This record gives sequence, structure tokens and C-alpha cells, in this order.
Amino acid sequence: MTEKRMKIVLCGVQPHDPWHPFLSLANLKAFSGTDEMVASRCDISIQEFCYRKDKNLKDIVGALSRERPDVVGFACYIWNIEGVIDVARELKRIAPSTKIVLGGPSAEYDLGGQPLAAQAWADVVVRGEGEETFLELLKAWLSGREWGAVAGLTYRRNGKIEVTSDRPLMEDLSVIPSPYMTGAIDVGKTSSVFSYVEFARGCPYSCKFCQRSVDRHKPRYFPTERVVADMKRIISIKGKAVLVVINADPFMEQLLMDRCLRSFNAVAEGKNVILAFNGEVTHVDDDLRTLLNSPQLFMAFGVQSIHKDVLKTVSRGFDRDKTDRNLSALEKQGSLSAKVINLMLPLPKDTPESYLTSLNWAVSFGETQVITYRTQIYPGTELWNEKEVLGLTYDPRLINQVLSTPTFSKEEIESAQELAMYVNLLRTLPLVRSLVTEWGHALSDRERNSHVRLYAELLASLRGRDVYLKERLDRRHEMEWNRRGLYFYSEWTLSREERVAVIRGIKTFLREVEDRYVLKGRVRGDWERRCEDEIQRYEWRDALPGQMKALEALSGRGIREALLIGEDLVPSVETMNEDGWKLKAIDVTARPYYSIRQLTLSREWDAVRVRGYEELAKGLGSERYPAVIVEGMAERLKRDRSLRETLASVGDVLSSGGCLAFIGPDDPAPENESEEIVGRLGFHRVERAVIGESAGKQVSADVWSRGGAA
Repeated sequence: MTEKRMKIVLCGVQPHDPWHPFLSLANLKAFSGTDEMVASRCDISIQEFCYRKDKNLKDIVGALSRERPDVVGFACYIWNIEGVIDVARELKRIAPSTKIVLGGPSAEYDLGGQPLAAQAWADVVVRGEGEETFLELLKAWLSGREWGAVAGLTYRRNGKIEVTSDRPLMEDLSVIPSPYMTGAIDVGKTSSVFSYVEFARGCPYSCKFCQRSVDRHKPRYFPTERVVADMKRIISIKGKAVLVVINADPFMEQLLMDRCLRSFNAVAEGKNVILAFNGEVTHVDDDLRTLLNSPQLFMAFGVQSIHKDVLKTVSRGFDRDKTDRNLSALEKQGSLSAKVINLMLPLPKDTPESYLTSLNWAVSFGETQVITYRTQIYPGTELWNEKEVLGLTYDPRLINQVLSTPTFSKEEIESAQELAMYVNLLRTLPLVRSLVTEWGHALSDRERNSHVRLYAELLASLRGRDVYLKERLDRRHEMEWNRRGLYFYSEWTLSREERVAVIRGIKTFLREVEDRYVLKGRVRGDWERRCEDEIQRYEWRDALPGQMKALEALSGRGIREALLIGEDLVPSVETMNEDGWKLKAIDVTARPYYSIRQLTLSREWDAVRVRGYEELAKGLGSERYPAVIVEGMAERLKRDRSLRETLASVGDVLSSGGCLAFIGPDDPAPENESEEIVGRLGFHRVERAVIGESAGKQVSADVWSRGGAA
């Protein structure tokens, strides 16, 4: 008779869809599978559900109960604990013999506001790192041993709560198999583009607001070979990805970070992949900075506040000089990467004025994003234990978000949060960000918090002068903005009409500011022309699909399956391919990170390659196309010899009888030497015509064909 196998379901309760897989559950499965007894006598599966309060509770519980599990383990965090409690409690009600195991910070420190003794449905909590404890717990069940010998448990026995000794941390992380390489996470079936890659565990800092600092200890690192293998596997299977690094501060181990960055740059080259990580900016040294200049990197720096007395209340330090120096160097030497400064609102002792000076300091770095997070107090942290002493009020319904402090009222916090959101929104437009930074610096010796003041005045001016913008620049649209990419700084967050209206509005606003503060000569004199150029860029981008259709009607030479070369092409390719076209594109945008990021979230991710102008001279690839279309680049072709030489490689990618087309405002065709190159390739002009109008300018098309004139 075959021995009955123990059935274990590790359950991830997600608050939204699509989700990233629970790395913690996958680690448990991968590590438990290394034990011969467990591997031979247990079936371990992972199931993840999106919990929508009471709308699908019965469906989730029904799916779990149909598995007839002996054990169900839940990963508990402050953002999903409500769903875990609802699901686990209902599951225990209908399947009382099922053992409920809880792990994670919200199980260990505070189970929905109540201790384990008050949760009759919960059998056992795994404290701290779970791999070894969970494995030993399974082996105890399999062999019939008492749980008391298993370190790291809190459990109920005979109506009483028992607590075993703490388990030492795992010193050698190499014994944990990769969940990606073992298949505990099936990358091909995950619905999210986001994947977590563990670089290290542990945190050397002691921030009172963070659950990591509760068990502060020296970081321990996974083998570099494993980290690199995980990245390669995810990228090779998904093709696109945002790889989120788990490491308290990857810059603390420069050699490890150097090796990982070099490996990532090699495996991700030419692919729509982003590596995202948090770190301490003062730890970025000169040698590492050159590796950080990549459009495939996203770096977040948790500054939180620039006031030492405020930071002291949460056990953080701040070196203003070194932070300024390193951020400035990163903006200059690492201009291709995306960087963000994180602030917290509010911290104990923070005031409206101290927060505004922090926000003003952050936005003074013109190319660095700024995101303000509302402070949340997590169970088990020092901030949680001191909340009454510090006078913090909070709302459990908003994941323990701080509502007020003795120095920052609820109304003041809401006002500051709203201002930060609007500043972030306006800064998604590159020209607005650039102009306000320039003018803010010009005013810094006259006006306190000059950058934030200009943003606030600009917002008031836009709303006051334009009825359309008054309605559109309203917080009621925040969810809509978020869907378009507000919090990864996409300039497509606002619609084309909204962007154009804002640029026109800032022209009027800056004229007034220039006169009011007598700033002639203190800012770049070409700012009005820059505004007009930006309006043309936005209108041209929006008009491009229509121009392409007109070009198709003009030539009909395989335009729908062409290779399109130009700037900021992702939205246009998405629009046209969704309409039945089969375009491929090379996007030579001046903002490559944002195009790559957009492509990681796009259904057309494999249709567009993001490359710099200088890379075009190396060739256009190995695929062949019935047409190559160069859009909006005529002026640049005239000026840039390397780009003219790029035309010589067109013949390598064109199918027999294919055509080459130039489209753009005014005169689209390359002149003189570059036109001679086209002629030497055996092309003859067959058509030159006006195909539309954009931003008040005619849009022309110049079509060339091989094999004789039309």
C-alpha cells in the first residue's frame, strides 16, 4: 500500500492583478525540496490569488479546499494581512483539520492588530527567516515529533501559546537553491513583468520605521554566479523584464555590484530590460559611476528628509555635502539612467516648512525624479512602539498611514502631499522640469524654496488662465495619471492636448516671472524657442500614425511592414500595430530609459529597439524589410556625418524591390552628400509629396525605390 503523501499549499494573497510572484514562498519550496524525506513524502505547490475583499473570498477558499491540503502556508505583510486573515479564517472554518502556518513580518510582529492567542484559526507562526524553520516543521510532522524542538516557532497547543527559541540566521545563503533555476517560480507563466532578484539579506542600518531594522545584522550575500544566472534566466524566458534587486544597499559591496552590473549590461544589451534597486547615494564611488550610466538602470535613493534633527528621530543620518556632490556627479556622468530621490511625509518633528525645504532641495536636481511616500508605521518597528510617545495618529485602513503628528496637522499633511503630487506630475514633462530648474536656481538667492514656489505658482497660473487645464489638472484624475506612468515619470502621463496646453501656459508664465524678478540674462535666452520646438515634437508624435497612413496611400510599397527609424516612436508603433500594422522600429530617443520602461509594459515590446544615434552607424540589424522609413530626422542627417553613413547600411536590410522613405516637417529629404549616398545605393526618387500638416508646418514625404525610376 502506497504511503499517503502530505499535501502542502503555499498561498500568496495579492492585493492587485497582475502580480509579481512571492519570492518568499518560492524560496520555501525550493529549500524544502533539497531534503530527501520532504521530497519523497510531500507535494508542495504554490498558489497565488488576487483578493478583492468579499467579492471573491468564496472562490479563493473553494480553490484551496479542493486541493484537500494538509498544510496551507501564508506569507503575511502589512499590505496583504487583511486578505490573509479573511482567507485563512474561512478556510479553517470549512476545513478544520488543515494546519494553517503563517510567516512574514506581519505574522511575526502583529497579526492584524491581535496576538496569535486571539486568532483561533491560526496554528503556527514561523518567525524570522523561514527556510530552515519551515523545513524542520515539515519533518517534525512527518515523523510525529513534538514541535517544541523546532527553533523559530510560535504555536498553539492545548489552548496555550508556546514559543520556541529563536533561530540563528543563515550564514551561508548558497544552500538556498534559486527558485528560478529550480522552477519554483515558472517565469514563463508569471503575469507581471516585475521579478525580484535576491542579492543579499540583512541590513546594516537601524531606521526606526523599517521592519528590517528590528533584527539588524550584517548583510549576507548570495553568490554572484547565482544572481547572474537568475537575471539571465528571467531575461531569456520573458524577453522583457523589470528586475527588482533585493538588497538594503548594493553600493556597500562595490566589487559585487561591479560584477553584477557588468553581467547585467552584457545579458540585457539590446533588450527591453530594466534593473531597479535602492541604495545609499553617498556610497557610490567614482569607479562605479561609469557603470551606472545606462538607460537600463533605475536607482532610488532613500533620503527621506534633509534635516538632521528630523532624521535623528528615526535613527538616520545625513551627509548633505557628500549627497549633493554624488547626486550632481550622477546627473552629469550618469545622465542616461533614471534616478529618484525618495522623501517621507511626515516624520516625527517634521513641519510643513521643513518638508518644503526637503522637497525644494530634491527638485533642484533637474534630472532626478522625486517621489514623496506617506509614512506608514509597521508593527514590530521602533516607530510602532513609540507611536503614542511621539503623538502619531494613523489609519489602519490605509496600511497604517500616518495622519498627523504634534508638529504637522492632518490638513497640512494632505496639502503637502497634494503639492508633491502636482510637482511630480508637472515634472514628467522634460522641458518643464528643465525650465523650472534653471529658473529656480536663478531665483534661489532671492526667494526661499524657489523651485517649489515656481511649481506652485505655475500650477496656479495654468489653472487660472485655461479652463481646460483647470479641469484636467485636478486630483480626481490621479488614478488615470498613475495608469499612464506618473510614478515612473513617463511624459505620456498627460495627453497630447494636455502637454501642449501646459507648454503654452509655461511660456506665458515665464514671461511674467522674467519681468517680475528682472531675470533677463540670468536664464537661457532661447526658452521660448524651446517651448515651440517641444509643442512641435508633441504634435508631430501624435500626428505620426496619420502621416504613415498617408505615406501608405502615396506609395503602397510594404509600408505596413516597414522598419521605422526616428525619435520617441513607442506610442506611435503601439497605436499602428494595434490597428493591424506590423512595424518594427529603431527608437533613437533622447530619453532612452523611459522608452525602454514603456516597452517593458507594452504588448509591442519586441517590435522596438531603443538605440542611440551613434549606434546607427554600426548597422540596422540582420532582418530584411520591404521598406525603411526615416522620420523627422532630416535636419540631423544633414548635420551628422555618421548618420549619413548609416544610410549605406539600408541596402543590407531592404528586400529586393524595397523602398526608402523620408518623412518630416518641411523639407524631409537628406541633401547633398547623403542624397548622393542614396543614389549610389541604386535608389531613384519616385515620389515627393506633401502628406499632411503638423504644428503649423507641412509634412512631406520623399520616397526612393530600387531598380529604376517610376
